[in-house]
Amino acid sequence: MKILPIAAALACGALALPVASAAQEVDFSLKPKPGLKTKVTTQQTSTGSQRVSAGERDFEMKFETSRKGVYTQTLLAVKNGKIMKLERNYEDSGSTLKATVNGEDREPQEREAALAWKHVRIEWSEDGDAAVTVKEDEEWVEPEGSLKKAIRPKRWRRGPPLPNEAKSVGETWEISGEDAHKLFQMEPRTGRDGEEIALPDVTARFEFASIATLRKMKCAVLKMEMTSEREGSKSTTRATLHYSIEHRVIVQVESSGEESGSREREGPDGSTIEQERSGTSKQKVTVEILEPGKDA
Repeated sequence: MKILPIAAALACGALALPVASAAQEVDFSLKPKPGLKTKVTTQQTSTGSQRVSAGERDFEMKFETSRKGVYTQTLLAVKNGKIMKLERNYEDSGSTLKATVNGEDREPQEREAALAWKHVRIEWSEDGDAAVTVKEDEEWVEPEGSLKKAIRPKRWRRGPPLPNEAKSVGETWEISGEDAHKLFQMEPRTGRDGEEIALPDVTARFEFASIATLRKMKCAVLKMEMTSEREGSKSTTRATLHYSIEHRVIVQVESSGEESGSREREGPDGSTIEQERSGTSKQKVTVEILEPGKDA
């Protein structure tokens, strides 16, 4: 399930430099500094089920998945608040799937991510075009195949779902429509029939809940609830984000979500195919500061 887009947005490194005042206000509009080096660890677990009925035929699958990703990232160049160049060095990354199909347990599947143990560099032009290279045998080469598909430069350049202005403790705000699509990096995609799949209706509500200490760091604590709806389906994600004021980066995200949906469609033989699905997901992202950024 793709309930939680937060981690991809968090990890890219477009990070604001907040300033806390005596009135407990944080300015999220200030921009990142080059040289910031972080280590990001993502852990996610999901459970779900899917049922398909077509006439007298029934198919039911229940599954459990776990995913883990670890990488270090360095911002090499920043200009006018935009990342121009960065590197990521991936470590152990992959997933495990356990499934039951029509009551029968299937052999668990383990898969290593295409980016595992890869060293990737991305450089953007003034127009926003991205040049991607991967380090192999001490040389930088263009990625190919599944590795090329796994690298999404647009997401890597964006920042976490933060406001671009100062906010005070207790303040709330809401984002929806196209603004929400941009915030969560949602882009139209094409279905198997070649038709464009419309983006869902998305609403995200935020609260600057408090300023608290986490791992000896003073953090702005943000609460978020996002709902995503399209015909026949709905998902909800709730998250708590800790944003280190001193280090200018989100240092922890804990989130959970649920999803459900159903639809009917016509099969090749004219019969009605009914589909139902549901699931839950939990995710934790931890960011370790390895080297703080410096003024250019």
